[in-house]
Amino acid sequence: MIYRLATVCILLIGYSFALTGQEMDVIDSLRAQLKEANDTTRMNLFFELSMSYQFTDPDSAMYFAAEAINGSREINYLKGEADGLISAGRLKRDKGQYADALEDIFASLEIYREINDTKQIANAFNDISIVYAISEDYEQSLVYFQKALSLFQQMGDEQGESYALNNLGIIYQELGDDSTARDYFVQSLRIKEKNNDLYGISRAYTNLGSILENYEQWDAALVYYFKADSVYRIREDRYGEASNFISIANLYVLKQELGRARRYAERGMQTAETIESNPIRQDAASVLVSIYEGLGNYKKALEYQKLYQQVTDSLLNAENLENIEGLKAQFNAAEKEMEIADLKKEQALQKALVERRTLLNYMLIGGVLLLLLSLAFLYSAYSANKNKKNALITLNRDKDRFLSILSHDIKSPLNTLKGFSSLLMSPTALINKEEIQTYACKINHSLEKLTELVDDLLKWSMSRTGKNDLQFQPINMNDLVQNVVDLYQLTANSKRIQIVTEAESQVFGFADYNSLHTVLRNLLSNGIKFSHPESTIYIKTTSENGRVKTSIKDSGIGMKKEMIETLFSLSKDRVRSGTADEKGTGLGLALSRELITENKGELVVTSERGMGSEFSVIIPAYSNNKAVPHASAS
Repeated sequence: MIYRLATVCILLIGYSFALTGQEMDVIDSLRAQLKEANDTTRMNLFFELSMSYQFTDPDSAMYFAAEAINGSREINYLKGEADGLISAGRLKRDKGQYADALEDIFASLEIYREINDTKQIANAFNDISIVYAISEDYEQSLVYFQKALSLFQQMGDEQGESYALNNLGIIYQELGDDSTARDYFVQSLRIKEKNNDLYGISRAYTNLGSILENYEQWDAALVYYFKADSVYRIREDRYGEASNFISIANLYVLKQELGRARRYAERGMQTAETIESNPIRQDAASVLVSIYEGLGNYKKALEYQKLYQQVTDSLLNAENLENIEGLKAQFNAAEKEMEIADLKKEQALQKALVERRTLLNYMLIGGVLLLLLSLAFLYSAYSANKNKKNALITLNRDKDRFLSILSHDIKSPLNTLKGFSSLLMSPTALINKEEIQTYACKINHSLEKLTELVDDLLKWSMSRTGKNDLQFQPINMNDLVQNVVDLYQLTANSKRIQIVTEAESQVFGFADYNSLHTVLRNLLSNGIKFSHPESTIYIKTTSENGRVKTSIKDSGIGMKKEMIETLFSLSKDRVRSGTADEKGTGLGLALSRELITENKGELVVTSERGMGSEFSVIIPAYSNNKAVPHASAS
């Protein structure tokens, strides 16, 4: 157990900077830059030098970490102070000074949160988890490694993600779940190989070797250990090299090849003495005790047993353990308070969301009332002309349909809004962040549909009363089409429908922008509604003979000829549900035809049952700075 735990300490060294600090030319370059650097730049160089020396010269690394901390405090540079603290914490951890390490890393995390440095927050979680693992608090260690992994994935930081995956694998291995551990190690190695991360690759080789060792596939495990050793030597990574020597020695003990085991264990001990790493000295001493007992050299075995006990006492004495547990308790309490504070923020956000939706509901209800008044004026206007029997028949039919839309199609989304608002406002409801997001999306979807319906009703009412104030102007059709596509992209994505646009480089129509936007919006909405999932909708715009034609073609359920003939009627019988049971009113197409007619254009439909539909909007073109007047559509 002590050997496995020490492996966690060394192999879980946190993700930091992708520096090749072992190469002296890089270190010399950083030192040279110090002569000219001032203020924050100088502090950043101190931190980079500290990280560069971390695995080769711990004393120099600690010196530069202290310079970063003290210098940053003098100039009130929070980022530099936090970087210096996290580097110092890692160095103290590697020496076995766990309580002091936690104190520094906790302090760095507090600053990183203050300056909102997400990447370093993730690194701090990673380093904190290592010390939790050393004290065998694996449950909390997993919690903070998962937090680190989540942050790295959110940022798209593949290198950080690979280290977090590696660390989780080691914890699961400590818990005896080798299968899960191996999965994490393999995921981590793939990312590291993709990015040619030698530091990470070497650790992954060692970890995979340990998995094979557990399955008693010793020769295969040795292959991985020696592959790791070659990378450690290339990078002059003395921490990794020393720990890997112990892994090899331990494996040779299992194979009863004690002579080889002794050579690697002593090399590991010598390197550990050089870099002053008590955790690795502890592991080396433990393996050497077993080796010399097996060789019958009990005097040497006793010497290493005393050394092992001495190092263990220095690492895990009662006072040190008490300090570690005290710091962990304080940190856990602070994290709990932060979670409670975040929950209160979520509740406040939830309340604000409900208040906003309630206000929108009132506004929409007011809009409905205005529509009812418009209906009264509309009905009066038509009723005044009793001699026009056909118009009156149409009016009565449209009036009945209009009332049906008001009573059902507006009431339905309003009820949806009311239901979700009541759920969000319930003081007893235990709703998590994901559920709030889901409800918010559904509320927003209902509001979008209701807003579209109200907009269509207003335009239809104004068209019928002759109060539709049209503003004819040049319209860039490419921009207009893209605007409408952007509006419905999320809806299309929800059905996995692809929208493909095709247009000439410059196509300008001459019409009322709002009218044309409403027509294209309704046609694309219908195209999505009646298209099958994972299909494609094509939108093509062309200009010819003084006219602009925009076609929206789908490969959905299509229509029979008889249905096309009555398509623009407001008859309830002609309203169909979409392929995902989407509901409609039938108002959109009737409105679209009237708006296009008012814009001196034409709406053409071609469709075949089961083969999809194509709706073409044809309007006058705008060319050479002049509108083509009264262009007829064909």
